[in-house]
Amino acid sequence: LELASPELRNLDSENKKAVLKLIRELSMFDGKVDLIELIVMIMVEVDTATDSQREVKHRFKTLLQLNSQAVLIYGLLARHGNDGIETRTAAFNDTISFTGLPVCEFPQLKGLRYSQIKDALLSLRLASADVQNKFIAGCMRCALFDNKINLNEYELLRMIAKIIEY
Repeated sequence: LELASPELRNLDSENKKAVLKLIRELSMFDGKVDLIELIVMIMVEVDTATDSQREVKHRFKTLLQLNSQAVLIYGLLARHGNDGIETRTAAFNDTISFTGLPVCEFPQLKGLRYSQIKDALLSLRLASADVQNKFIAGCMRCALFDNKINLNEYELLRMIAKIIEY
């Protein structure tokens, strides 16, 4: 994907749409989207975005303004980075406390849609640099809760960073 990234950016709009359609169809072929398929879909969508879609206006000045989006992403990281519900919940709660967000329940991730994750990440992209730094610090805290980073956490962190910086 990293090797294809520059070429994806240079495609004309018709070919970009065709690539996105093909990626979505392949990802949803079996009726469900796993984590790696989700990451590929979002990263290809980012790489094929137009310049006007890349324009950033910093609308959010506090992480609290993005509470539901941050909670969703922190929950996703905790879910895919820790074994067992107790460890996942502890990692999530530690992250929420670290970032100063209000105490909340571990998010329900079953039935989560691709568009919800993408929209949450794109909203976080509209945050000020200080808010983005605090959010990324929370992501790292969540990922390192068990003192190791697995492949799913690594790919999630890479996707989050790419979306925020594109």
